[in-house]
Amino acid sequence: MSSQSSSSSATYFRLFYYNVHDLTSSEQDVTVRQSEAHISGLCPFCKYSVRVVAFSVSGVSVSADVVSARTLSDGLSLTSVVLLIASLLHCF
Repeated sequence: MSSQSSSSSATYFRLFYYNVHDLTSSEQDVTVRQSEAHISGLCPFCKYSVRVVAFSVSGVSVSADVVSARTLSDGLSLTSVVLLIASLLHCF
């Protein structure tokens, strides 16, 4: 598959994430069609590792650099909104 050069040509993204401090945690993934994602069920005050892969009619991109973030008290975090966008900017 070929690597794409622009996130604007992506038809969808796969966001991969896992809880860094939970040794039993496996990598989860979410498929999204826009440049932000809201992930539910995250552990409060936990550090997550996040990466993004973009897909287009031309193929799949290389994985974005891994980004880390800590969730807030309610389990929501920059992970759920900002990191996807930040990862995309570093990926392309």
